[in-house]
Amino acid sequence: VFEGEVAELQALEPPDERAEAFARYLEARREAIDRLEQGRDAAEANDPQGYADAQAEVASSQVERAELAQRAGLSDCSRVAGAGTGPR
Repeated sequence: VFEGEVAELQALEPPDERAEAFARYLEARREAIDRLEQGRDAAEANDPQGYADAQAEVASSQVERAELAQRAGLSDCSRVAGAGTGPR
């Protein structure tokens, strides 16, 4: 699911003034996806510490991704969990 979302975002053409923030946001999303995959692999290998480490890395970078999304003009992307109005 996340990889499909990144692919859809990559197809967009951001305004020039937001292009750098947009590119940084996409890179941060890709890194988070990589960590999620590492967590999945750790879970499949019955490695609870590896899973916990991967989850912690994803969580610790969530605020940064949300800030990058805002700078890129993506108001609904990478919203910090529990910080707001609930599901949309």
